[in-house]
Amino acid sequence: MVPGIASVGSSTTYQINSANGSPVSISLLATFDGTLADVANELRLGLIDNEGIANALSQKLKTAKDAVRPDRESILHAFIQQVEAQTGKHITAYASAIL
Repeated sequence: MVPGIASVGSSTTYQINSANGSPVSISLLATFDGTLADVANELRLGLIDNEGIANALSQKLKTAKDAVRPDRESILHAFIQQVEAQTGKHITAYASAIL
């Protein structure tokens, strides 16, 4: 099973890896637009219960998308830290795992 959250009009890209005789593995290909959609969907579903937190996460993603290294890495690190800090408070564990 591959966990995910979707709504009308959203899409997520997965990569399927297979080699002769090896087990098949499936990986989520994270994109800025896909993660922005995840945040919006999680807010709509109540998996993120605070609009301000969802907006802050979305703003970090939008800023990181337009940034270049090392600024992009710093912004994404701040995104991860905020998700971790809000997990169990305003972000469910399931939503956190998706992000």
